[in-house]
Amino acid sequence: MVNAVSELVSREEKDNAENLLAEMGISEHERLYVPVNPLHLDEFTRNDRKRCYICKTQMYKSFLLQLNSKGFEILLDGTNREDLQSDRPGLQAIEELSIKTPLADAGLDKREIRSLANDFQLSNHDKPSNSCLATRILTGIRICSQNVQQVELCEGFLTKSGVSACRVRLGGDTVTVEVSKRDLERVQQSSLGTEFVAFLATEGLQGSPVTFTMRT
Repeated sequence: MVNAVSELVSREEKDNAENLLAEMGISEHERLYVPVNPLHLDEFTRNDRKRCYICKTQMYKSFLLQLNSKGFEILLDGTNREDLQSDRPGLQAIEELSIKTPLADAGLDKREIRSLANDFQLSNHDKPSNSCLATRILTGIRICSQNVQQVELCEGFLTKSGVSACRVRLGGDTVTVEVSKRDLERVQQSSLGTEFVAFLATEGLQGSPVTFTMRT
């Protein structure tokens, strides 16, 4: 099992991945950790439409280099059938590097994969979909360590406040928070929104207009 070590993955996601590997019975010596840092690539940090392609290319090339040195020739990716039907520039990297996509090849969609995960009693069977922290930065705004860390800290604050599966998006001088319908109602009926605005000030985002919206 290959894991990327990157600033673009939150501590919470890293912990979730470790727990899942343990559930699956994958021992420490069967795990390969590969450092990747697309923040060193100008083509990535300028944050245009090719961002995900650049990141996937660097990551999978790093994976393949490590795997090939250990005698492995095939790398599997978790792309599913629904992913193939959406606009995902990262798929180009998967195709160019001949990465295998068994879930998509089997015609499985997200619902079916969740059902299978539940059958195998995996704790992530009902985990909301997520993406790397860089996807929270509005296209065209340069990605850097600072705004990536701001996103992680903001989402961490809300998670500790009981908000689940939120996404904090930074758009220049604005902050948009995507939450579930239940959490949106909670924010509207409590002081959490005000507390979050106060927290933003501690992270250098004071004065940024904040919008809470329902996650789709």
